[in-house]
Amino acid sequence: MSQPKLNSMVFCIKAVHTEPWWNLIGVFDTCLANDAGEAEFDVFIKLGDMPSDHDSTITLSFVDPSNLDVLGEFSALIRGGSDRVAERVVPVTMVFPREGDYHVEVHVGASLIDVLVLRVYVTG
Repeated sequence: MSQPKLNSMVFCIKAVHTEPWWNLIGVFDTCLANDAGEAEFDVFIKLGDMPSDHDSTITLSFVDPSNLDVLGEFSALIRGGSDRVAERVVPVTMVFPREGDYHVEVHVGASLIDVLVLRVYVTG
């Protein structure tokens, strides 16, 4: 079986499903955390080549590339439809220790699917 493919990953303040589509409110590519480094947001994930006969676990790992520490992991169950496409929202609440770039790893089961960079700014 082929490995799932990341079709899109979108950071947003809130993702709301209203038939027949998703509303992604407050889409961003840089994150603004409060003065304590706390941030709360949704991550919308769309994957292709997903198995449709069983649930898989998708995990987002936020990694500090300066020391490779995993700062937070957020998981959810996901399953492909008849077209082998899967969509899922993963809510994230975490504390970033500093301003800078963080790697967001996308895992399906034990497989690393993709890595994106999220730039974080801290207010104050």
